[in-house]
Amino acid sequence: MNVELLSKVFREVIMRYGELILPFMGSVELIDVPANFSEDGMVVCPPSKRLSFNNFNLNSNNNLAEVYSSFANLPLLEARAEVAGQVEQIRKLLAEKGSFSIDGFATLSYSASNGYSVEADPSFELSTDTYGLDKIEFERQQRGVAEPVQQPVQEQEKNSVKESVQQPVQQQEEEIKKKEPVKEIKADKKESSKRQKEQRLSPAIKALMWVAIIVALIAMLLFIVVFFKEPLMPLLEKLLYTKEELEIIHFKL
Repeated sequence: MNVELLSKVFREVIMRYGELILPFMGSVELIDVPANFSEDGMVVCPPSKRLSFNNFNLNSNNNLAEVYSSFANLPLLEARAEVAGQVEQIRKLLAEKGSFSIDGFATLSYSASNGYSVEADPSFELSTDTYGLDKIEFERQQRGVAEPVQQPVQEQEKNSVKESVQQPVQQQEEEIKKKEPVKEIKADKKESSKRQKEQRLSPAIKALMWVAIIVALIAMLLFIVVFFKEPLMPLLEKLLYTKEELEIIHFKL
């Protein structure tokens, strides 16, 4: 068994097709692993890939035979026969010893209860698309009172100068703020006094308006009675008296 050749062939098949079918055993599959946190939650791991053994994949294809044929410079039929023979040897070794290591590829294991399993060799870089991404580690912060940070002498001098300049400005702003409320209070008093005067005058104005309306109505009635007395007399007589009363009045007249 040429383990070095098998390692190259297996790596090429798994990286090209995403799965490596081993006849009468199952398949080694390349699984995507998303970014995740460590158990303590202090490390963010980037996306990666891992190998997994599928004991229930009993399909077959020519991927392994074709790659083996190109690496070993053999016809496809001969390559297929050699691959089948070497995989059979691996299956027997796993049944006897329980594990078989293929340097540069992975370590295969077998148990009667769990079947076949696989663990990638540390030197086999599976995540070529995310190669170079580092883990992100978080620092733990201790709870407690933070110690004051001592500033350099020059910074302290600058701060003192700024404070000395800012103090007069702040005092002026405070004085202006104090004066502004006094002006606002005076304006409020003026407005309230105007409102009180308006409220006092409003009843007298309303009374005058009603008196003027009543006087105007009386004047209108007098005007109608004086100037339209004769035309309105027949209508008033009909409204005020009955026919019999009118006959009596006219008879007396």
